[in-house]
Amino acid sequence: MTIVSPASHSSANEPVVSALPLSTLQTSASPIADTEVVATAIIDGRVVACCAARHWAPAHALRARGKTIITAYADEKPSVQQAACSLASFLNLQACYQEDIGAATALRAYYARIALQEQFQLSTQSLELVEREQKKSNAALEKGLASGVDSSAFERRKLEIEDQQLQLHNQDRQLRAVLAQLARIDYDAASVRQEQLDVRISSLDCQRLQSIALKDRCDYRGWINLAKNSSESAAPLIGQFIKTAVGGFGLPLPPIRGLKALLFRPDLSSLANSMQRELNATVDAQRRWICQTVEEKCHNLQLAYRRIELARATVESWEQRLAQLEQLERLGDRAIEEYAAARSGLLKSRAEEISRRLEARSAEIDLAEAVGGLSRRCCAGQAWLQTGQETDLSAAIE
Repeated sequence: MTIVSPASHSSANEPVVSALPLSTLQTSASPIADTEVVATAIIDGRVVACCAARHWAPAHALRARGKTIITAYADEKPSVQQAACSLASFLNLQACYQEDIGAATALRAYYARIALQEQFQLSTQSLELVEREQKKSNAALEKGLASGVDSSAFERRKLEIEDQQLQLHNQDRQLRAVLAQLARIDYDAASVRQEQLDVRISSLDCQRLQSIALKDRCDYRGWINLAKNSSESAAPLIGQFIKTAVGGFGLPLPPIRGLKALLFRPDLSSLANSMQRELNATVDAQRRWICQTVEEKCHNLQLAYRRIELARATVESWEQRLAQLEQLERLGDRAIEEYAAARSGLLKSRAEEISRRLEARSAEIDLAEAVGGLSRRCCAGQAWLQTGQETDLSAAIE
């Protein structure tokens, strides 16, 4: 198995980390075939995404079907062979976008595991806080002082935290299995170095991202090329293929009314004209759908960025309150209950902030998937998130 090493450059949204060294991989005894177990390494999300893209089953199925079509029509006349090649090219471009879907799926699982690790560390801090407060309460009782706190509440809170940790462990186990299946990479998140879930709020140019998507989306280019290569000789084969095969992969297609009847007409010029109209309509529908999707994902990410700001402001507010109580304690005013409440509020707000960062990272992945070219950028070690502000894309888009 080859691990692609990301390039040394990265974006503001991706911390610079080293690629997964080949020396750290060894064949696993896992029931999942060809799974690699990572002993100690820095796990780069782009490496995981690239591996997932290369193993994505729908992409393999599409490419295999393309090869089958070429083989099946290898002995036909040149015009039919050309039509078969056009269909194979179309399927390869659909497979290219399927690889983006595979990469995005792996990235979501990868960053979710990182968030779970942060949540687990936070739960450990919460447990330590409860134990400290319990010791203080017990010490006060031993001195004959009334703490005003229900001592049994500490035990109940510790049980709640332990239950949360069990759930976090189970979620990580499930995500670990998902990544082992998708990317053929298996690792213990607590034993390896990963990226930080460091979401940096970026300015987005939604309109420009739509233009980038129309350039980068392989599935869209596939429909454009298929429409360009439609002809009288190719119409029967393309028509039958669209009617029986394409929908099976969930590709967005407008209803093909009247096509079935046309397939049995001897008038190929009429069939070709009808096919051309339907392909043109499909290209137009695909273009509108892509633009709408990118716009929606872009606005969702902007909202997620705003929610991070609110969550961070809440954390800062609790930190200020805790600092005030610590100052009062130094002056001799011990507000034990208020201090405990402030510490608890701070930990809860930090947990919420972690959730907001994961939501934003997921929204970034959604946008990157909608724009297209995600697997290509990951495998090349490039920044996988495009914001529309990149200066090096101007010439390509214009």
